[in-house]
Amino acid sequence: MPDKTNEIGAASAFLLTLALERRVVTADALLTQREFAGTILASGGDYLLVVKENQPTLHAESRPASSPAPTTRGSSAAPPPSTSTAGGSSAAP
Repeated sequence: MPDKTNEIGAASAFLLTLALERRVVTADALLTQREFAGTILASGGDYLLVVKENQPTLHAESRPASSPAPTTRGSSAAPPPSTSTAGGSSAAP
C-alpha cells in the first residue's frame, strides 16, 4: 500500500478492478463509508456492511422499525421463538 493511502482508499481502488455487477460485497465496520458504498453501487453491485454502535445515528437509522430495542451489554435477551416442528424441519412462516 503506498505511503499516503489508507485501507479505505485502497479497498475502494481494489473494487474498481472487480466485476461487481449483480454481486454482493460484504465488509466489516472499517469500510462502512459513503465512498466505499458508492463505488460498489456505481459498479452495479450491492453491499452488506457492518454498522456498529460507535456510529449512533447510522446505527439507529439502519435498525429496522420492527426489530426489538437494543439490550444493554451483559443482559440476556430471550431467544426468538423456535419454528421447528417435532420432525426437525422448519415450519413455513
